[in-house]
Amino acid sequence: MHYRTNIISLFWSIIFIVCGFISFSYGTEDIPPYIDYRTQSADINHSSAVVSNKNIKSVHTSLPAVQTLLNTAYPSPCTAAYGPNIAVIGDSITADNTYVTWLNRLCSKCQFDNYGVNGETTTKIRQRLRVYEGDKRKKQINLAVYNQIIILAGINNITDPETVMRDLQAMYDLAHRYHVRVIALTLPPWKGYHTWSRRKQRNTDSINTWIRSYPRGVDVVVDIYSLLEDPHTPDMLNRRFQNGDKLHPRGDGQYLIARAILAAAFTDPMPHR
Repeated sequence: MHYRTNIISLFWSIIFIVCGFISFSYGTEDIPPYIDYRTQSADINHSSAVVSNKNIKSVHTSLPAVQTLLNTAYPSPCTAAYGPNIAVIGDSITADNTYVTWLNRLCSKCQFDNYGVNGETTTKIRQRLRVYEGDKRKKQINLAVYNQIIILAGINNITDPETVMRDLQAMYDLAHRYHVRVIALTLPPWKGYHTWSRRKQRNTDSINTWIRSYPRGVDVVVDIYSLLEDPHTPDMLNRRFQNGDKLHPRGDGQYLIARAILAAAFTDPMPHR
């Protein structure tokens, strides 16, 4: 009887060890750097985010709902239904390449090409948008070879919101004219950056309100401002996402940008109830 008891104990010990190993493997292999979103989600559940898609009406969801998507293991289910070739255009936040790298990593069905350039205004970015021509070495975008475009720009000439909106509208229109699906991102929160001012904040708010209204030619809006805003200091980048200058999100913030884009634009349309 004692021998049989030892055999049973040994059997259950082996089962326990094997299950623990499997649980550890599946629980850690897909955690992105900087944050384990499965254990630290409470800090993110602080406000509402907007991930909107005109093709599926509008999805106004709380961050806990976005968090559910963030917790899914990559590569995420994504769709190339609107075409697999995507240009990503912007300034230094895009040029950093982190959220674009995440997009390519999370959505293997699509190719996201980075056309971000440090310090550029919307006017300079607009000048790089071409049709039937374009030199990748000069970060010029040939719209004829892309199905979709992601646009994030405006802070570098935020003192002139009319010009920012005029340039963005021109880019939306040009892409739409050539049947390129437009994914527009709001500007991120940046209070505390060395060039920030209350006047520039008002300009930021005006531009973001305009983007959220779906300007002509925009197919998808991703509100990264709401996603990244600090829960305790309105208009400031969440302290968890700061890289030190209070403008450019570090890796975990960039990861959230990528997941919000995928949620809004690269998942199969969900029925509304």
